[in-house]
Amino acid sequence: MLMAFETYCTKQPAAPAMLKTLESEKDLFRIFLEVSQTDNSALRRMHLSSFLMAPLQRITKYPLLLSRLYKSTSCRHPDRDRLLEAQQLVEEHLEHINIMALDAVSWNKDEVHFIQMGKLQVVQCGDTWARKTKVCSVHALLLVLGQMPNLQALEEKRQPSGDKPVKGGALVLIRDKGAGRFTTLRDPFFLDKCVVSTDPDSEETFEITEIYKDPYILKGEDPSDTSRWLSLLQGLSRDLGNWRKRRNALANIMIHMVSRT
Repeated sequence: MLMAFETYCTKQPAAPAMLKTLESEKDLFRIFLEVSQTDNSALRRMHLSSFLMAPLQRITKYPLLLSRLYKSTSCRHPDRDRLLEAQQLVEEHLEHINIMALDAVSWNKDEVHFIQMGKLQVVQCGDTWARKTKVCSVHALLLVLGQMPNLQALEEKRQPSGDKPVKGGALVLIRDKGAGRFTTLRDPFFLDKCVVSTDPDSEETFEITEIYKDPYILKGEDPSDTSRWLSLLQGLSRDLGNWRKRRNALANIMIHMVSRT
C-alpha cells in the first residue's frame, strides 16, 4: 500500500494537468464531474482537482492524506485496514525523526517549535578534486528555540515584530538508511553561525555556510519549496547572527571567501 501511495504522490504533478485536459476534450466527462461533485454530499467536501493538489510530495502531509483516504473508503473495501496501518507507520516514522532532531540540538523540547519539515537534496562543496560530488536526499527539519516566529514576515524578508525574539534556530538533516534506521547527515546547522546565500546563475538552489566549515548546496522538491526554505533560513540566520550586535551591521560578506580558501 505504501508503494502504491508513493507512486500516487510522485505522479501528482501530472495529474491536475491530465484532469484539465480531459475536461476540455470531453464535455460529457466534465459535466459528469460537475454534477457528481455538486449533488453528492461526500464529494462536495473536496472536488477532484483540489484532492489531486492535496499531497504535494511532502512526507509531513502523508498522515493527513491517509486519514482522509481511510475515512472516505468503504468499510467493505479490503484495503481499508491497511490504510490505517500505513497511517500509523508513517506517524511513527515522523515521530522518530522529530525525536532525533531534538536529541541533535540538545534543546528543551518544551521551548522548541518545528516551523518547516520536508525533503531536501544536499551536496557538500568541499575539495571536488579529491572526491566525487554526491547528491544526497535527506529529511530536513527547521527548529527554533523560544517564541514561535512570524513566518509570513520571514518569508517576506521583513523584520518580525515582538518583544520576545527567537533564542536560537537550527537546521537538522537526517538520512534514511532503510529498515527503520536513521542517522544525522552532520551536526546541526546552528543559524546564528551560518550565512545563507544564493547564486544568481542558479535560482533552483541555495547555499548554507557555517563559519570555518565547508558550505552545502541545498535544493527543495520544487521551486516554490526551495524559495520557502531559502526565505525562512535567510530570515532566521540574519536575525540570530552575532553580527546583529554591531549597530546597523550585516553579515560579513568575506565569510564565503574564508571558507573556500
